Amino acid sequence: DELSGLVMLSCFGSEVSLEVLALVRSSLGNLDIMNTLDCVAQARFVERTDEKYRFVHDMILHAAQGAVDENERMIIMKELLQALLPHGYSDDTILFIVVDLISRV
Repeated sequence: DELSGLVMLSCFGSEVSLEVLALVRSSLGNLDIMNTLDCVAQARFVERTDEKYRFVHDMILHAAQGAVDENERMIIMKELLQALLPHGYSDDTILFIVVDLISRV
């Protein structure tokens, strides 16, 4: 659902590339993250460009970060980390995201 998409996006910070979302898509179960974020973009909570999704305002990011308790947020971040870790060795951008997630888990 839309809230799950916003929460997942907030785990990356204010923005995330389409490339990274494609890598984590399979780890998110039944959530079709691209369609979900497109719906959220239509509601103007996030903006989609050719390369990324980004929150349109810091307050929306902070609300998404606070929408779930810290334990649930850690579970989501660990799932994202597990999906990205195998790709971090070949791509510096992914490596930096992996290091950021590790530092926050």
